[in-house]
Amino acid sequence: MSSKRFVVTVTLGLLGLVVALVWLSEGSPGGARAADVSADLAQITVCPAGLPDCDDEVRQRIDATQWTTMTSGTTHLLLDVWGNSGGDVFAVGTSGTILHYDGTAWSAMTSGTTERLNGVWGSSGGDVFAVGDGGIILHFDGAGWSAMDSGTTDELVEVWGSSGNDVFAVGGFGTIVHYDGAVWSTMSSGTGEWLIDVWGSASTDVFAVGFQGTILHYDGTAWSAMSNPGGELTGVWGSSGSDVFVVGWDGTILRYDGTSWSPMSSGTTESLWDVWGNTGSDVFAVGTEGTILHYGG
Repeated sequence: MSSKRFVVTVTLGLLGLVVALVWLSEGSPGGARAADVSADLAQITVCPAGLPDCDDEVRQRIDATQWTTMTSGTTHLLLDVWGNSGGDVFAVGTSGTILHYDGTAWSAMTSGTTERLNGVWGSSGGDVFAVGDGGIILHFDGAGWSAMDSGTTDELVEVWGSSGNDVFAVGGFGTIVHYDGAVWSTMSSGTGEWLIDVWGSASTDVFAVGFQGTILHYDGTAWSAMSNPGGELTGVWGSSGSDVFVVGWDGTILRYDGTSWSPMSSGTTESLWDVWGNTGSDVFAVGTEGTILHYGG
């Protein structure tokens, strides 16, 4: 069985919010690796870059000039973060942990579960979704969190929506579920590979990426596989539907121009785990060994 861990870096700054959800694996790609994910994720540590003796209560915040530590009030691992504004931020993690930042301090929220929560996204501060192990999906309505029927028991890794009535969650073994504002329903992905990230420019233009070079596109009707140079793909973001960046292991960066995917030279062989940009000419990618790359167009 391979050894895996997550490394999470939380950045809250004037330019926005960037999260790197990093999945490090010493095992080789394939079905055995995917099947062992649940068991291996119990072996987890947190070490933000630049803090060699860090513990998992340490979270970092950036202002215009420097980093300062924040007190989270928990010792649980935090795996994802999303914010509606600098004074309305949610973080999720192991043992059903959900924290909220009100601009002054972090406080624990009652999630009603002990399942690991892997991803969080919202259309507003009063319409937030958290996804995780066992197909769990929680919804925050501005007053409290409640469980939703996801229609799956597979692990859900990440969540994104074009609105509160059009939300996609992806995860293990090609799982994709969609929320239409009333119910969650399972979608046919056409793959059995793990899907690690999802992003879209609109409800009819959504991309999901995962292992074994998997890139799927949803056109509002169905998901279809996209031809690409391949790799283990773990992060996706775009400035528009015709300018999309995907990152992955071994320094992989792919760019979509609306017609086809092409590789970009990253200048590194480190694995890249997430990507985000302000514009198509101002893009950041993060990965192993403290790697941060910037693309200036």
